Amino acid sequence: MISIAAPIRDIVAELGPHHFEPTIHVEIKNIYGQEKIYVKEGSVHKEPLQALTGTKTLSPTHIQALKALGFHFFDTVQKRNI
Repeated sequence: MISIAAPIRDIVAELGPHHFEPTIHVEIKNIYGQEKIYVKEGSVHKEPLQALTGTKTLSPTHIQALKALGFHFFDTVQKRNI
């Protein structure tokens, strides 16, 4: 968790409080029977999270670490918080 949390905290600190967007919009897709969580296209979070995680999808560990930092997740397909 530390390896993910520290870089995100640095990004948030660099942007300052007036740029902080705590809700990350995601799309949950079923790919060959497995749920994959993608950051919504056009989201300000997409590129930084891909750079930090090294992948296009977010794992449950990523979600947990981001929630610990104060982020919230909204599934834009099912229109619900996750």
